[in-house]
This record gives sequence, structure tokens and C-alpha cells, in this order.
Amino acid sequence: MARVVVTTTGAGSVVAPVGAYAVDVEAWGPGGSGNDESTTNACGGGGGAYAGCFNLAISAGTSIFWNVPLGGAASSFGAGFNGAGKTWINIGANSAPSVNTTGAQADFGLGATTSSVGVGGLVANSIGQIGHLFAGGSGFKATSSPYDAPGGGGAGSAGAGGNGAAGNSPGAGGTPDGGTGGTGASPSNPGAQPGGGGGAQALQTSGAGGAGQVAYTFYIAPAFRTDFPNPPIISGRVDLLSWLQAVPINLKGKDEFFGLAGAPQFDWPVPKGYVPGISLLTHMEPIKLNLIYKDKFFGAAGQPPANMDWPVPKGATPGISLLTHVEATKLNLTGTDKFFGLAGAPQFDWPVPKTAKGSVDLYNWQLSSGPNLIVSIVYPASFGAFDWPNPMQIGGSMAALAYTQANIILTTDRIHFLKFRGDMGALMTH
Repeated sequence: MARVVVTTTGAGSVVAPVGAYAVDVEAWGPGGSGNDESTTNACGGGGGAYAGCFNLAISAGTSIFWNVPLGGAASSFGAGFNGAGKTWINIGANSAPSVNTTGAQADFGLGATTSSVGVGGLVANSIGQIGHLFAGGSGFKATSSPYDAPGGGGAGSAGAGGNGAAGNSPGAGGTPDGGTGGTGASPSNPGAQPGGGGGAQALQTSGAGGAGQVAYTFYIAPAFRTDFPNPPIISGRVDLLSWLQAVPINLKGKDEFFGLAGAPQFDWPVPKGYVPGISLLTHMEPIKLNLIYKDKFFGAAGQPPANMDWPVPKGATPGISLLTHVEATKLNLTGTDKFFGLAGAPQFDWPVPKTAKGSVDLYNWQLSSGPNLIVSIVYPASFGAFDWPNPMQIGGSMAALAYTQANIILTTDRIHFLKFRGDMGALMTH
């Protein structure tokens, strides 16, 4: 929504419109008037200050209140007059704001005293956001003829007001919208709205200060429509809906439309998808003449497949080099290999391996022969004994008895004794 500037003095208010969600508020303080004094004490009035607060939250239906004071009244004798109060604008309350989150308040310019200039409105006495507070300019004191004392300029929304200067140069209004101070020529001129300080001239009625003003700018959310009517159908001419062309004589009877010429097919088949070319599916190579009739495909060369029941394809067979270690033949080893058999004739029926056989000295205890310990016992060359007699005491000392036995072979029904080598018909006493 566009910025609205209120220059009418006094109280006022406005209600936030539908869709409003934020607002900017601004205030310009009024200016003070110049004095009416002697030739050496003519002084201009001070300009009003500026205060602004931007993007403050608001809701539709909320009221904004303000008060715009008059500038200081013209003086016809003695000191000038201050601006008629601070300008303020506030959201939701009909009183001056106390914080810058609800509104803005701008200080007024002071009127000139009987001997000193009016000072511009102060930032310290104003309420607004940082960066949006500016002071008014001070008036000028004339000490020489023609005793013109211009007023200070009112502050603008982007800068402070200028001070009045010699040569009847009024204070410039602060950019871009501050009021210019009044000049001191006879008769003295008032300061411009908003907030210009009044000018003065010795022994003349002074100029009044410029009034304050306020401004506000609402931010309106765009309206959204959720129930849109269906667009009406446009009844256009047929030539806007179709394209007509004169019949080309040379094409009569030659049309083909899923059928023979002149007999179109009106029952259209379902369109087929794109069929890629055979060149995209296989690899074609020019015919090699030397290979004609030499092809074999489960049948004789040049004949169609003889075996229509194709076997299941086999997987790749890895090379023998991947399964074993092949070494060049060593001629000096030919015919000399042994593998559980004679050289060159390996034994493929391996016998069950036998366990290790312990030596005989682990099963028998033998005592070295002693001539006084061995007696002669005569046994038959071969006999079978199933009832062994108890051992008889050997003549002599029983301290040493040796029992010597020949190699024994056990069977299921008898015990055979082998002959001792040599003439062993009797045991010899050694």
C-alpha cells in the first residue's frame, strides 16, 4: 500500500485494512518560533526532529492513533514559543508510545529565548529505530544590521535539519522531506511544515514554527482465491477450430489410411512401439566366399540343424594351465617313476597302510647267557602241547632262572616251535 502522509494537525486514527500484516510509522516534530527582541538579540527558532519505525507487526482491524502538534506561535514581543508538543503515532493505543516496537515519537524544536537561538529537536528525546532518528537544526542569532535571524530546518526521514546561517540563510530541511526554516526578513517568515523553525528580525513580530506531521504505510498480503469458477467455453467460428484446404485434384483416390487406396480403415489397430533396426541387435559382416557351405550347426556342412533338441549350453571350461602345473619332460626320468609299484608300472590299488611295528626287545626280556645258568632241555623237533606242565625247579640255585623260547607262531589249535638254526636237537649249556 502507498505511503500516506498526514499533515492535518490534531488527533487522528486509521484502521488496518484486510490483509495488513505490517506497517511503517513516521513522525516529524514541530518547529519553534523566533523571538521579537532588540537589534543585537534577534534569534531564529529551532527545527523539529524526525523518528521512524519500520515493518512493525499488525493485524487487520487494528487501529493506529496519532497526534500532530502545531509549531510554536509567532512572538510579537520577547521570547519565541516552543513547538506545541511532540508528534507521535502509535499502534493499538491512543497515547504516545513508550517503546519503538509499537510506534514513533519525534521531539519538537525550541523557541528562541530573549537572547539565544532556539535549539532543534533532539534525538535523545525521541522514540524510533536506530538509524531512523534525526535531530532538527538550530536557529541563527543576528548581531549586525540588517539583523535577520533565520530559523533552523526540520529533520527529514534520511537526514538532520540544517542550522540557520548569516546572510538570512534559513536552515535547510533534512533530506528528503524536512521543512525549511523561516527567513528573518521583514516581516519574518514562518518555518515550513514539517518542523521548520521560525525566522526573526530585530523589533519585528517573529515567524511561527512549522507544524509536525505523521505518515504510515501498510503492507498488505496478496489475496488468494480458492474457489475459481470454471472458465466459460468460447463459441468460436469453425474456421478457428479447424484447418480447411482446397482439395488437390491430383490426390483423389490415392489416399491410404490403414487400408487400400480409397478405402480407409476406420478401426485402427493399437500403435506399436518403436522397432529398432536389426543392425542394433546383431553384428553383420560381409560374406566370406571361402566359408560358403562350410558352416556346421548341429548338422552337416551347409545343411540345416540336424538336432532340434539342443543340449543345455555348457559353461566355459578353463584351460588346464589354471588347474595344474605343467613342466617340460625331463628325459632322464623317463621310465624311472615309481608309484607303489615297479618303475613304469604304478600300483593303483593301494594297500591299507600298516602301523609301525615295535621291535622284539619291547615284548621280551632276555638275559645274557651265563654258563652256570643254562641247563640242557631236549624237546622233540615238533610237537603240539595243550596242557603245559608246571615249571620244574632247575638244579642248582633258583636265583637265576632263564627261560629261552624259540620264535613262536600262534594258530587256532596248536603251538608250533621252530627249530633253532643248526643242530638244535638239544639245548647246549654254554
